[in-house]
Parts: sequence; structure tokens; C-alpha cells
Amino acid sequence: MKQPGIIVTLIGFIAAVSFVLAAQQERGRSLTVQLSESFPNAKPDDRNNTGTLKLNLQPSQNKICYELSVAGLSGVSKIQIYSGPIDQAGASILTFAPTSAASARDCVTLDHDKVMNIVRSPENYYATVENEKFPSGAIRGQLFK
Repeated sequence: MKQPGIIVTLIGFIAAVSFVLAAQQERGRSLTVQLSESFPNAKPDDRNNTGTLKLNLQPSQNKICYELSVAGLSGVSKIQIYSGPIDQAGASILTFAPTSAASARDCVTLDHDKVMNIVRSPENYYATVENEKFPSGAIRGQLFK
């Protein structure tokens, strides 16, 4: 009759692993998103727009920080994070308003559950960088684990 002891030990082990994984997620995650042109009828001059968006997700502080660097794109007016798969448009959940510089960084506050959703499943989100010429997004990149 050692089975009840084994079951209790197994349940304790599963609980401990779950606690450790939850604590790691709560500490956050860093993601790097490669951005490239996202608009359909781009002229050859516009196809050189690229960028890198580094995200630091901090659920314990209810915030997301970013660092953006772009090439070939001027006048960045907005960075947005949307929910949605790689091939579809989704709903905006977060907007960063950077300076128009080619390199920008800042942090914004976001609901804890929304930050945790991105930490758990970044592949369900994408980022766009917008400017005056392309207000719907000049460059776009899918978030990945």
C-alpha cells in the first residue's frame, strides 16, 4: 500500500514545478522582433524599411518597455502591439508614442493580465511601426518565443 505515498509525492512535485514556472513567467520575458515592410503596393524605395523592436515584458510591474531601431524609415509616429496571427489583422492592445528618431526607447503601463498573456503566448501578437506616409503600418513583425 505504498501507492498513496507515491501519489502524494507526485502531486507535490507537480505543484512545485507549477510554482517555479509561474514565478519565472511573473519575472517577465525579453523578446526581439524583426520588422519589415508590411504594406501591399510598396514602391521599390520603400522596400528598404526595416527595424528591430526589443520588448522587455515586466508583469510584476505591469509594464512593457521597448527599444526601437529602424533603417530607411523616417518620422516614426507610433508603435503598436496587436493581438493576431501572422497573416491577419487584429485588435490593438498597446500603443507606444516614440519620438521621430530612428532609435527610441520608453516604457508604458499595461494591465497585468495583458502583459502575462503576451509573456505566455507571444506568437499571438504582432507589432507595427507607423509614420505619416504609412499610418496603418510601414513595417511589421510577429512576436515569437
